[in-house]
Amino acid sequence: MIIIKKEHPKADSVFDDIRRRYAHYDAIKEKSDRDKIKVILLEEQRHICAYCMKRIKMTDSTTEHYIPGRSISDKHSLEYKNLLAVCSGELGNQKPFTRTCDKSKVNKLLVCNPTVADDMSKIYYSRSGRIYSENDVYSDDLDVTLNLNCTQLIRNRKSTISVLESELLGIREYCDDGDYVDYMRNVLYEYKLDLLYKPYIGAIIWFLEKMIEEYK
Repeated sequence: MIIIKKEHPKADSVFDDIRRRYAHYDAIKEKSDRDKIKVILLEEQRHICAYCMKRIKMTDSTTEHYIPGRSISDKHSLEYKNLLAVCSGELGNQKPFTRTCDKSKVNKLLVCNPTVADDMSKIYYSRSGRIYSENDVYSDDLDVTLNLNCTQLIRNRKSTISVLESELLGIREYCDDGDYVDYMRNVLYEYKLDLLYKPYIGAIIWFLEKMIEEYK
């Protein structure tokens, strides 16, 4: 997970128009209107799932209510800050699929909110690919509610970290400590600016920040 800033410049106009014409989210029958919402969510999340950080696009993503619909009024089902773009929530090549993200969450309430910076500051990763928190409630969100430490996601994050680590080691032998730190800072800066986030970007940022701190 990584902080999602709900600051899309078109959000106010799009959601004002949607709310004028529909009483609640499930009443939106026009695909074009649902797509307008999803485009905003995908762009502000830079095309990664709000929970697992897998790459997503229009055709393989869905719109998720952070606070589930049954827990909010019809009016708030169209609340911009409560909507996220997420992946299909199904991993594997054959049934039964491993359920993650909103498919695992269903109608459960989360405490850990990807739109809240303080919540995201309590999320960590390990070189083994695990995502975790020292907060027991957040850990339950990650492990149980969202199932973000299933075998395949751990493997994917570990592979992402390993590839980055190999690339950095290839540069390390040509740099002194100062130049190496500058190089990693530049890489981190470019990753954060990228309009199309790399899959599992949260693990990438965690690893780079950890490496920079070690070489200071």
